[in-house]
Amino acid sequence: MLPLTAAFLVFILFFFRVMQVEYQVQEALIYAGRRTAACSSDDTSGITSIALATAYFQKEILDNELIGNHVSSGSSGIVLSVVDSDEDYLYLRAAYRVKLPLGYFTVNGIGLTAETKNRLWTGSSLAADASDDPIVYCTETGTVYHTTQSCHYLSLSIQMCSVSEVSNKRNESGSKYTPCSKCTKGGADSGIVYITDYGTVYHTSIDCSGLKRTIYAVKLSEAGDRGTCSKCG
Repeated sequence: MLPLTAAFLVFILFFFRVMQVEYQVQEALIYAGRRTAACSSDDTSGITSIALATAYFQKEILDNELIGNHVSSGSSGIVLSVVDSDEDYLYLRAAYRVKLPLGYFTVNGIGLTAETKNRLWTGSSLAADASDDPIVYCTETGTVYHTTQSCHYLSLSIQMCSVSEVSNKRNESGSKYTPCSKCTKGGADSGIVYITDYGTVYHTSIDCSGLKRTIYAVKLSEAGDRGTCSKCG
């Protein structure tokens, strides 16, 4: 009975390790996709895009101990590819295998993939009209515009924690986290929730729309009635 209990605990721990690896890979892929899309132009080839994306991706995960310990062949075992691309978007996929916790299995790990979609920047230089009508950054539902793409309110820093810990957590502004109205209706059923540095709610699903940001680069004159971000403005 004891060996079965021990094996069960090992696989429970393994399950959470897989979730952590998936999160780390997805975050690095999002970063690589955004940077690559921002550097793209009309004549950028798929080969150039994947080379650039791989460079950004590897920079993010090269010294990641979690990936080094649990992904087959470490960071070099994660292979990026361009799934599809058109005139407006770049689609990237990361494929890798997570090692099983017990070595006597003949299965060569668990195969996983992560994907991201990013709008390509194929317009004129952002600095072209900076003096008369500067470029600002907005989200679809946001009520303010941002003067820099690196503003903390645009670049979400997602963290995992247990349900029992979230009541003691505070965001960077000192506020408590409350349940997300979209993915946490009726409270958190699972043991893991997701929070951000500047958010005010916690989420039970990593795929919740509250954890996504679609960012648009527009001229200030096109920002409508949005106000200025209190942090970067």
